[in-house]
Amino acid sequence: MVFTKKLWLLFAIILLVVAAVGVSWYRYRVPAVPKSHAMTTLFVDAGNASVSGNLLEIPIAIDTGGNTVSVVELHLGFDAKLLTGVSIQPGNFFSNPMIIEKTINAAKGTIVFTLGSLTPRRGVGVIATITALLQQKTPITIHIVPKTRVAAISELGSVLNSTRDGTVQVP
Repeated sequence: MVFTKKLWLLFAIILLVVAAVGVSWYRYRVPAVPKSHAMTTLFVDAGNASVSGNLLEIPIAIDTGGNTVSVVELHLGFDAKLLTGVSIQPGNFFSNPMIIEKTINAAKGTIVFTLGSLTPRRGVGVIATITALLQQKTPITIHIVPKTRVAAISELGSVLNSTRDGTVQVP
């Protein structure tokens, strides 16, 4: 069979129509998360931090807004000269949380902590608690790094709307 110009043109038109239908289906079937759907806030709850001797505990809190959250990937930063023996553990927000990643780089002052739950939830609570030893009696700031992401049921992409760093005043 010899392909003529008309046959090639017909083939190209059919291919373009199929591609257009596929793109249209994808756009309407799998929508992106509108910014208005990203309602979750993460914040360093410095007001509820505790200092006992040189032991410091700092809660990282979540307010999901209207999102039903299933996974939180925290990227945190701290001054490595001021804190040693840094650890992080799940808070009370998720019941039976699964720790997916827990990486603490004491030299760089970074934490990556990813946790999730098979029972997603909405509301306000403590997602994680940082524990560390103070090296100086000076204010300690914990930063929530922009790489931080939050996954929610029925939403594509991160639903993290805002973050707030926190500074603990050490007596």
